[in-house]
Amino acid sequence: MKTATSASRRKKGLFQLSLAACFIWLFMMYIGPALINAVPIWKQLGEEADRLNIHLASYFYTEVPISGEAEMHMRSTIRFQPGKQQAGDERKIPD
Repeated sequence: MKTATSASRRKKGLFQLSLAACFIWLFMMYIGPALINAVPIWKQLGEEADRLNIHLASYFYTEVPISGEAEMHMRSTIRFQPGKQQAGDERKIPD
């Protein structure tokens, strides 16, 4: 048997859910792009991604060639740090 409190709680929950969805939509459609244009380094990053034809949403989830090259260089930097590694010292690099 449903009570008035249960129905009221459900309405409040649905209202909060729809409010959160509206905020996410507002952020993605208006606030986010305005921030990108307002912050110079973010604007430069976006222009550079466009110039290199990189879709930033898929940057970490696909085999974008530049991301594989960056990973290789990061791993080499960790593995071959000057003065940090002794002869025979094999540190594990996380995969």
